[in-house]
Amino acid sequence: ALQLGDHDSLSTAQNATPQKTTTQDDLFEMAKDRAVKQRELTEGWSPFRRASVTLVRSWQFDLSMGVLIMCSVLLVIVDVNSSVDGGATPAWVWNANIAILALFALELVAKVYALR
Repeated sequence: ALQLGDHDSLSTAQNATPQKTTTQDDLFEMAKDRAVKQRELTEGWSPFRRASVTLVRSWQFDLSMGVLIMCSVLLVIVDVNSSVDGGATPAWVWNANIAILALFALELVAKVYALR
């Protein structure tokens, strides 16, 4: 049991070695190591597959898919609002949903091809 005058646990915590902080040089080395491993992994791949991997792993691709998801949400809102009063879904909403579905399917095919 820890008593008021017991300082052993405090001195143990004070004598512990501090965690090493990550510097920019460490981050650079980690990035280089990752690039080398990626190059070794993709050594026998076709240039098209390498380009596909680069595309589907990019932040721009993720951002565009996020925008597409937000557009899909907006279309759902428009669809629900139009059908509340017993109206039919507008044709442009239907067509836009089909286009978004096709883009999601294309994303799936691209990821399966690139990351198989």
